[in-house]
Amino acid sequence: MSGERPWDRREGALDAGEEVVVLERPFVEPRRIACLLTKEDAAEVLKISTDGVDRLVKRGELPAIRIGGLVRFTPDDMEAFISANRQEVDP
Repeated sequence: MSGERPWDRREGALDAGEEVVVLERPFVEPRRIACLLTKEDAAEVLKISTDGVDRLVKRGELPAIRIGGLVRFTPDDMEAFISANRQEVDP
């Protein structure tokens, strides 16, 4: 079959003109689901108080996910925040 994708046909399947055509779904690697951090986790990572985390979120400096009345953070957003705020410190 022209234009056939590897997952469209399994070994031993009949041709399209015959009675049965076996199709397989392509293998899709499961997406990595990020673990969400709590406000307390974020405060611990940044070594600041939970009030400090609240201030960063309120000023829009630290992205947050709101789930109902809860606030959560992705590890990627935490890493991006840390990288964006990295400064060389004189000894």
